[in-house]
Amino acid sequence: MKRILLSIILGLLASASLRSQYQLVGFGSGCPGAQNQIPDIGFTGAVGLGQTIVWQTFRAAPNVPAVLIFGLQQAAIPVGGPCNLLVLPIVVGVTATDTLGIARVPVPVPNDTRLRNTDFLFQYLVVDGSGQAFGGGSMTNGVSLRFL
Repeated sequence: MKRILLSIILGLLASASLRSQYQLVGFGSGCPGAQNQIPDIGFTGAVGLGQTIVWQTFRAAPNVPAVLIFGLQQAAIPVGGPCNLLVLPIVVGVTATDTLGIARVPVPVPNDTRLRNTDFLFQYLVVDGSGQAFGGGSMTNGVSLRFL
């Protein structure tokens, strides 16, 4: 019992330590697509230098293409209806949503301290055929990730 309790405490401390190593801030607004729903953006996995962050979108249409947009500069580029491209793209990751409307793109982060205090920006475009973004997509809000 003591080992289990110690393991839980150490896990919580490690998790709290990782959380203090980054800052995550949302910006802008997403725009709706299928069923008038705005997809969300988030991540799973450890967040830190030398880790792989799995960026995901959820609450999206099932079984459709999805694009993770990565950049270093915020934007406000109209792309149809109320939709804006909020991240000036540098790189994109193309995937598809699953039957639950979840898409995942793993992003490995180099273990390089020069990446600290830089804002890395992400946004998802979901090509669901019924949204107004680019004539047939929905978009998440933007997210800024900074390693401290």
